[in-house]
Amino acid sequence: MIYMNRDFLRKITLLGFHLLGAVLIILMITSIFVGSPIVNSESENAESVRLTPKSTVGVKDGVNEVNQQFEYDLSKVEISNKSLIFYTCHQNIQVYADDREIYSLAKRDGVFGGTTGARWNYVDIPSGTVNMKVCLQAVYSQYPMSDFYAYVGNARQDILHKIRGSLLNILLIISIVVIGVFLVVFWLYERKTVRKKKTILYFGFLAITTGIWCFNDTEVAMILLKNNCAQSFMAFVFLMLIPIFYLKYVSSYLYGGKRSISDYIVLACILNMFICIPLHLFGIIALKQTAVITHILLFSAVIYQFFALITRARERGMDYTTWVNLIGIGVIVTASLVELNNYYKSLMNNQEVIHFGILFAVFTLGLVALRDAKRNIEQIKEVSVYKKMALKDIQTGMLNRNAYDRWLYSEKIFDNLAIIVYDVNNLKQCNDLLGHEAGDRLIKQAADLIKTVFGTTGEHYRIGGDEFCTVLKNVTKEYIVERLNLLDDLQDSVGDKNSVSTLSLASGYAFYNNKLDLDLEKTRKRADLMLYENKELMKKKMSNR
Repeated sequence: MIYMNRDFLRKITLLGFHLLGAVLIILMITSIFVGSPIVNSESENAESVRLTPKSTVGVKDGVNEVNQQFEYDLSKVEISNKSLIFYTCHQNIQVYADDREIYSLAKRDGVFGGTTGARWNYVDIPSGTVNMKVCLQAVYSQYPMSDFYAYVGNARQDILHKIRGSLLNILLIISIVVIGVFLVVFWLYERKTVRKKKTILYFGFLAITTGIWCFNDTEVAMILLKNNCAQSFMAFVFLMLIPIFYLKYVSSYLYGGKRSISDYIVLACILNMFICIPLHLFGIIALKQTAVITHILLFSAVIYQFFALITRARERGMDYTTWVNLIGIGVIVTASLVELNNYYKSLMNNQEVIHFGILFAVFTLGLVALRDAKRNIEQIKEVSVYKKMALKDIQTGMLNRNAYDRWLYSEKIFDNLAIIVYDVNNLKQCNDLLGHEAGDRLIKQAADLIKTVFGTTGEHYRIGGDEFCTVLKNVTKEYIVERLNLLDDLQDSVGDKNSVSTLSLASGYAFYNNKLDLDLEKTRKRADLMLYENKELMKKKMSNR
């Protein structure tokens, strides 16, 4: 696995966000100067012929029309290799050519419910057709039927025209999802550092969920996804998930994940999913009919964030974060109101405007959250450095007495554990005759020699001024003796043999014995006894020279 420096990843992440910002500006300029067929609402290509019905019949159920019938005279229209093209939203369809049914679509109960979904219909016109009739019946009578229009055109060209016209829309949605994936990957890579604060994770999931929901609402999805009923179902499910991730993000960002009123709204959102989805799947009541609950929960989430920001502003003042979040809320509310207007009127207007607004909010709020996470990571990193410094001996680079005591009282497995202790001979004499710099040099040489001999086999501690300790696990007595003999051989080559600065280390070791040792400190004391014995032997050898 390729290792990547974390600071480099953070810089790349911020650079990526700024590049996405540049793309956002380019897309905005493109949308202003180039425009889109969907923004122009007609969604017809230049070769299409808009039809004017010669008669229209509507049947109302209360306020809303539930049945509509449109008749068209095609006697003056070129229909060779052409199709009748029209958009429907949750409507049963029957199409007649000269009183002969040539196309029908009706709701069928299935796994994802019983609706025809939102779709573009392409009906091949038989040669010689003079009159065509389109009959529509609302699947959900409580919702108004969309404004109906039909046109004659080449189906293939019309599909390509819609896909080309939706490119800006799709690029906006892809940008939203990419931002979300980027943030989730960033959090997973940094999870050990920011595991207690999941702001980035929640916002990443929010962006991904929102992007997928937006895609389900596009003409491209209607054309490419054949199962419009499943598409409609997934759109409602992802819409239900949005307030959950949104509230978790806001709570984590503004309150650090502490319990707040948002937890109750999240619980309501979860209950909404667990109640409404089964009701839909069992054919009792459709998700479209319960969507108003999800919309209320969505606006509850936005209202919660607004009042949370007002509270923050009172406590900390109107800082950069508060301003950006308030702007983000304004954009989200505006885009949501336009989308709700489209939804309840069964329209498809201003899709790019809606998705651009969502992308702008995701980008700005995501950038603020990312910068906050970066600051948080740097603070945690700084604290971690100080913690390491508190457990490190600066002079030797070994772990210090604090680290040793922490290990001593936290270690639970004593079996096959050995402790080696060392003591630097003649340190006081070296300090007195040559100065403390020479003594410090001797201590550093001793530490380096111990680390050279034992390497990473054990943990090394400086537990006193001239005392060191090595903790080993799962080693043999023969291994320790062989290493200590190597230590004795190597120390002769350090320093001047005829000077007090010559390195001389006495050592002793002991294995934990459950019959002799009540704890590991007893084991170390037995190692100390061996060290003192060795120290006396070394003194005798020196005196005999």
